[in-house]
Amino acid sequence: MGEPHPPEPTTAHLPGPPVVRPPAPRQKGRGRRIGRAVGLGIAALFGLVLLAIVLGLVWLHTGNGARSLGIEVTKQAQQAIQGRLAVSRIEVRGFLEVCADAVDLRDPDGIEVLRAERACVHVNPIALKAHKIMISELRLVRPWIDIATVTGPDGKPTTTLSRALAPREPPQPDQQKGPFAWVIDVTGISLEQGSVAMRPAPKETPSFALDRVDVRDGRAHYAADKTAAALALSGQLLQPGKLPIAVGVDATVDGPTNTGKLDLREARISAGKSGARASGSLDLGTRRGTVEIRDLRLFPEDLDALSRGKPGALSGEVRGQATVRLEGQRVVTMARLEAGGGKVALDADATLDQGPRWSVALQLDDVDPAAVARAGPNGKVTGRVEANGKGTPTFDEHGVRGDLHAKVHLGPAHLERMGEMKADLTADVQGRKALIRAFTATALGLRLSMHGEAAFDAMALDLDVQAPDLSAVGKAIGTFRKTPSIPLAGSAQISAHLTGSPKRPQANLHLRAPRFRQDARFAGTNIAIDGNLGGNLKAPDGKLLVTATDLQLGQIALKAPRIDMQLAWPMAHLRVASGVSEGQMQVAGDA
Repeated sequence: MGEPHPPEPTTAHLPGPPVVRPPAPRQKGRGRRIGRAVGLGIAALFGLVLLAIVLGLVWLHTGNGARSLGIEVTKQAQQAIQGRLAVSRIEVRGFLEVCADAVDLRDPDGIEVLRAERACVHVNPIALKAHKIMISELRLVRPWIDIATVTGPDGKPTTTLSRALAPREPPQPDQQKGPFAWVIDVTGISLEQGSVAMRPAPKETPSFALDRVDVRDGRAHYAADKTAAALALSGQLLQPGKLPIAVGVDATVDGPTNTGKLDLREARISAGKSGARASGSLDLGTRRGTVEIRDLRLFPEDLDALSRGKPGALSGEVRGQATVRLEGQRVVTMARLEAGGGKVALDADATLDQGPRWSVALQLDDVDPAAVARAGPNGKVTGRVEANGKGTPTFDEHGVRGDLHAKVHLGPAHLERMGEMKADLTADVQGRKALIRAFTATALGLRLSMHGEAAFDAMALDLDVQAPDLSAVGKAIGTFRKTPSIPLAGSAQISAHLTGSPKRPQANLHLRAPRFRQDARFAGTNIAIDGNLGGNLKAPDGKLLVTATDLQLGQIALKAPRIDMQLAWPMAHLRVASGVSEGQMQVAGDA
């Protein structure tokens, strides 16, 4: 057998790759065509709006556009307010930088209340879409404001400015106040060479006038949850006096303006050389907060300038600091001052509800009254005044009216021409009546005490005056009158019951002088004077009885004299009965 024969090769047929056909062409969807059309439409609309804005700005830059805008602004203002607003020309520069020339505002009667040579404002228009008014520049050139008091249609006092800005259509009670929902932010506030005047009536002399008013780099922000303002103002006060003044404020209110928290970073005010600085915080909703007043300085020449040519009460510089604390309806004030070479402390407390209640305490330590007040005497005074009451005391030609209690302590005090003084007073004022519970004083060598009631048209007072050493009284009177001392010696006491009125008093008086001497011309022992005097203080009348153990009248020596005196000013009818060295003497006559 031979070897096996190998198999014959054969051809294998494998399946080939599937045939790939090109995809059929896809048709464009209808939605895509609509989207492109909308996009092109929006782009075209935006382009048209942009073109309209550009063309509008170009038109506004022309004379016709500026005049038309001025007419439209005036028309809209006339429809909104009762006053008459006129603008001669409005100029648009850049992108919404608008300037108005010759702005004029008058009240409905045609009385001019405001005018400005030029007013410019730069507004960010993009922010308007977000309910924001963003002004990067607000400039007034030579504004003039004149406000006069007038009588409104309801018979109540108002001002020409209020009438000019009053809305032509009264707002509806349920109408939403749109501006409060906006955010307003203003920077670059400036005012150049302005003037302000306030008059008691149109065309009358201003009661307040300010000239050359300048404001630089001011800013203001308003939103529903925050308000802020900062500005610095300077000017020349013309009425009531001529003084340079400056005012600066930087404050923020977090929250609504009526219930938020006020943060007063700094407030500055100056008038002449006088001025003060203040800072603090206040919760406007609860009316609680504190304000600190620093660097307080008052100069007499500045107050003189404000007193319309009349010398003011202040004669020297007063400086110091103060704190004002508000606790709801309660206001507490503390001031610590330096004046007249000494120190002054003032503490006051008031509750401002119906029938307000108040208290005040004033402490003086080594203060020279003449260095504080022009009417004050030279010297040094230490004392304290305390008072409290209800309501507000008022003063008129009939005196004081109020409800208060007062305590006064004076001393030690050393006053020129009066020497050492001490005084204490405890008194009440009830309506028109003053109740003097106790009054004691020591001065000029006299000791005085008094108590009782007094009013403008009636009084009932008990007075007691003691002079234990008449020589001291004579010296004090001479010092007070700037004359040589009166040569007095002895002692005396006067007691009196006063009735009538302060202008026409009636006095039932009693004088006792155990010893009395004036030079060698008049002397006596156990002198007694009893009687009454009354009527006009410059022309009194009355009846007096004078008795003594002995009297020396020049060269005449009287023993146990009795003198009846009937006084009818300017005459006095005398009847004298007395023992003399040669017997008895009786004399009658008029003097």
